[in-house]
Amino acid sequence: MRKIIIASTIAISLCGLTSPLQGNTDTTTMTQTLNVISFNVRYSKGDDGENSWKNRRAMLFYYLREQQPDLIGAQEILRPQLKQITEALPGYQWIGVGRENGKRKGEYAAIFYRADRLKPLDSGTFWLSEKPEKPGSMSWNTACTRICTLAQFLDLATSQTFWHYNTHFDHVSGKARENSARLIIERMKQQAGDAPIILTGDLNTGEDDVCVRILKDAGLRDTFRVIHPYVEGVRTFHDFNGGHEGEKIDYIFVSPQWKVQTAAIDFFNQEDRYPSDHYPVTTKIQQNPKQ
Repeated sequence: MRKIIIASTIAISLCGLTSPLQGNTDTTTMTQTLNVISFNVRYSKGDDGENSWKNRRAMLFYYLREQQPDLIGAQEILRPQLKQITEALPGYQWIGVGRENGKRKGEYAAIFYRADRLKPLDSGTFWLSEKPEKPGSMSWNTACTRICTLAQFLDLATSQTFWHYNTHFDHVSGKARENSARLIIERMKQQAGDAPIILTGDLNTGEDDVCVRILKDAGLRDTFRVIHPYVEGVRTFHDFNGGHEGEKIDYIFVSPQWKVQTAAIDFFNQEDRYPSDHYPVTTKIQQNPKQ
């Protein structure tokens, strides 16, 4: 029954929606709810055969159009994919840099946002290493370069501000994941202070890992578990094979200033074909009007 509840969320979200992203700047038509997605989209240079980017990108574009997110924390995405997504989804802009040199080289942890709803006030990227300001830096036995992209936004619908952090933790080194979580919390305290925060990311580990506990101990809440505290069958990495059984390694965390209205793992597919090797994680949140 619990799995049925999650799946039904997907079905409702994909029924008969049209894209409003054609330059609408009338904030009176906007709701105060913020629709957020965290999505490892799988980079386009992977040797994925029938699941190669060219064969699945149209499905990904369709999914995002139907979901109409205000924010997307995208992981494992390359520069050409950024361009193609923004061409396919008019009204979106993105923030981020390539992790290898702080410019265009390598994967991005990009933040997409609806320009008619959100206005960036500040942005940046830091490296998950002992030298966070050094592009391409690596530490803690990490298998590859890892980054966190951040932005401060003004919500044009509510006149409220908040910070969004988006990251992709290492898939090999537990020490790197632990220290990455500590570094992100440290940066949040320095940059955002007591302001509302959203953290999206592929943490490459399950919910019992020390890095997840570090984030929770700092006051961040896993939006999925706020709504579904006991649900099992929460697999988010499926390697293009689908299925529900397994660990949740993709997350949307929020600080206490947010009310979590909905949250889901989207098992979206078309005839057992998938837009990525990860399921997207979604939430709808609303900021306390006093913030």
